[in-house]
Amino acid sequence: MSNTFLATAVTGLGTALVIVLPFSFGQEPLWTFKLFSGTIGEYPYASVNAFNFYSLLGANYAADSATLFVFSYHTWGMIFIVMITAYA
Repeated sequence: MSNTFLATAVTGLGTALVIVLPFSFGQEPLWTFKLFSGTIGEYPYASVNAFNFYSLLGANYAADSATLFVFSYHTWGMIFIVMITAYA
């Protein structure tokens, strides 16, 4: 592991801690993970007032279970997330 990678990782974690720390008083240790996982399930829509591809197709507030071509909007979203993550 190179020194550049280690320095980048430490800097990123430090920045995240500085940003999250003021909101952490009185919270349990893993509160951010619960917040993000809870937010994921809040909007069962393809797009909610976002300027993205789904909105361009007119899928603003369309149910994520609705079908676009062969797959549901949710499945398309997961496919593209995996592809972009693998590319990165």
